[in-house]
Order: sequence, then structure tokens, then C-alpha cells
Amino acid sequence: MGRLCSSDLVTSGENSVTGANVVVRNSGSSWQVFAHETGHTFGAVHDCDQDACTNKLDASSQCCPLSSSTCNADAEYIMNPYAKNSMTKFSECTVGNICSAIGKNSIKSSCLSDNRGVVTISGSQCGNGIVEADEQCDCGGEESCSDNSCCDAKTCKFKDSAVCDDANDSCCSKCQFASADTVCRASTGECDIAETCSGTSSSCPDNKYKDDGASCGDKSQKLSCASGQCTSRDYQCRTVIGSLLNTNDTWACENTNSPSCSLVCGAPSLQHSIGAQECIGMNQNYLDGTPCDSGGRCSAGQCKGSSALGWIRQHEKLVIGICVGVGTFILLAIFFCIYSRCKRSAQLRKARKAIPPGTYRRYNGPQPTARQPMDQWHGYRNAGYQNMPPNGGYQNVGYQNVPPPPGPPPRYS
Repeated sequence: MGRLCSSDLVTSGENSVTGANVVVRNSGSSWQVFAHETGHTFGAVHDCDQDACTNKLDASSQCCPLSSSTCNADAEYIMNPYAKNSMTKFSECTVGNICSAIGKNSIKSSCLSDNRGVVTISGSQCGNGIVEADEQCDCGGEESCSDNSCCDAKTCKFKDSAVCDDANDSCCSKCQFASADTVCRASTGECDIAETCSGTSSSCPDNKYKDDGASCGDKSQKLSCASGQCTSRDYQCRTVIGSLLNTNDTWACENTNSPSCSLVCGAPSLQHSIGAQECIGMNQNYLDGTPCDSGGRCSAGQCKGSSALGWIRQHEKLVIGICVGVGTFILLAIFFCIYSRCKRSAQLRKARKAIPPGTYRRYNGPQPTARQPMDQWHGYRNAGYQNMPPNGGYQNVGYQNVPPPPGPPPRYS
């Protein structure tokens, strides 16, 4: 659903979705089935029937009610779950939802902007409204081209001096290229860039937006650009269910079992309308470019571009709190180490100051014997035994019974 100009495959869990529609049973006319499936391609949901109303699916935009006061559409319109021959038009709810989806870029519609270069499975035909390889213009047949002064409906060629067709070309004015700087696609908001004609081509440049994630709007609401819209996850929920519930007290539900790019919204009033739960899936995706897990961006219902750095940025307050806590612990540990060392140094200095200067400890080592060599007294021998301490002078220092030095050697004649 809503896969209008999307040709890629989208996978969620074990399920894969493409833009193909499958009809398992046809209970109506072929054109009704085709119109019904085309509605799904444009993002339309089924009209509400009695079962859907009983399950209160209208409160979560999972079906289209008849009006704001009446739920059951009573099988009157093409988007009824089953076909009836009496169904010939879409309900106002369906038309409004499709127009809103295109206006908000929630479905890709770029493939509908140009009727040139469209590949067809049948042969080319002048008058089918598609400008094919051998045609200069195609205004859709003689009936549609009755007032067209630029294109010949029979040949699909330009008339006279025409170089473009006002009916099909955005930068064409009176069959000539529009002047430069002529706005061919106006800006739809702060995140959408207006496109202007070049003056040398009939085609309007590709639609361009500000980069997804660019700040916009009221900063207090944390809005950012996504697919050319100034929005947020909460704002998208408010847009989808706020009008249904007649309240602005809505929010985007996070940390649910649903993929992060599936629109899941909450509101206090949902408890009264659909039961005990406050959050409910809205059967659609967030806009492409909407922020999702770990700094990623939504793309076709999937979160892409997630990274560790993105997670840090997304949880900035939590990361700052953790860093402050760890940093404080490290600083306290360093302070404790410095304090302990300073305290030990102070204790050592205090102990040294407690010993009076000139105080020495008495030697209590082993006493020398009489047979001990006298080389240890070389200081006295070399000095000629002068200024020797008196007998007993060593008693006070623990050297007792020291033998006297030997006398001079005997003379030999």
C-alpha cells in the first residue's frame, strides 16, 4: 500500500512487499477492481464496514469512516473491502487521505510529474497522452486538444513555430520557452526549495528539498526537514490522529515491537476509544528522512544509516551523564592518591623532627678479638701512633680489651 512510484523491494522480518497488487477473487467488474487496487497504490485504506467499526479501527486510521460522526460507510464506495456493482466513486475520506499523502510526500509521486519517456508495453499511439519517441507532443486526442494552439492532435507534432506545449510542459508559455527565473514549482514550505525555469528548456528542474535532518520551524519542538516537510515523529502522529481524536495531546510511541519507521502513535483518549493500550500502529510509515534508531533515517519504512556515533548523538544526555559520572570517579581516585602520598610524606618529616640532633645509636655489634688483624687500625699506624686515645678510651664506644700495638722489631747484629 502506498507504493505508487516505488519499485524496490521492502523487507520487514520475514515479510517482503513490492508495488504489485494481487487479487485473489473478483466479485465485481474489472474496472472496479482496478480502481480499488489503484487506490491502495496511492495509499488508500479500506472503507469502514460494520466489523471494522466494532473493532474501532477508525480511531487508528486503519479504515475510512463515512464521516466524522458516522463510522460505517455501508459499502457505498470503491474502497469497500469487497466489490459491488453499485460502487462508482471514492469516498470523501479516501480522496482526502490520498491528497494529503501526496501533499505531505508520504508517498512517492515523482513518476507522475512528466508524460515524456514513459515506457509502455504496447506500441506507441498518438493521442494516448504519452509523448513517445517519435512524437513532439501528445495532448490526448482531438477532443482533448480542441483548444490547444501548440500541438496538432492528429500528428502529435508542434504547430507552426511552437517549441513546446503549454498543456504538458511546466516551463512553456504561449508555445515558447518560459523566461528564466519563472517559478515552475512553488515552495510548499520551509524545507522545500522553489524550482525555476532555465529559459532554454520546457521542463521544470527536478524537485529539490533541503537536506533531511536540517533544523526548521520552532526549535523548542525539535522539528527537522524530512522529504521537504518540516516535521518530527510527534508532529506526524499529531497530524494523523489529532484530527480524528480532536486533540493535540498525542505523541510518537518509541521502544515498541514495531519497526522504528512504522507510525505508532499514542494519546490518552485512545484508552477510552480502543481499550487499555495507549499506543497503536497507524498502518503507515514515517516520512522518508525522518530520524530513526541510532542516527539513521527512514526510507520506505526501513531505518537506514544507523551508526554508533548516531546512537551517541541521539542519546546525548545519557552519554553526557555517564561521562560526568566516570570523570568524577577518576578525579576522586587521583585526589585520593595524591592525598595519601602527601599524608605519608608529612608523617615521615614529623618523625625525623622528633630525633634531637647529635644523637647516635650505640653500636651493639660483635666485639673484636685479640687475634683480629691489625690492618683495621692502619689509620693509627700510618699516623705514627700519635694522639692515641688514653688507655680505656675505647670503652665508651663499645671497643673493650683492645690489645696494644706491637713494639718495634728487634735489632740484629
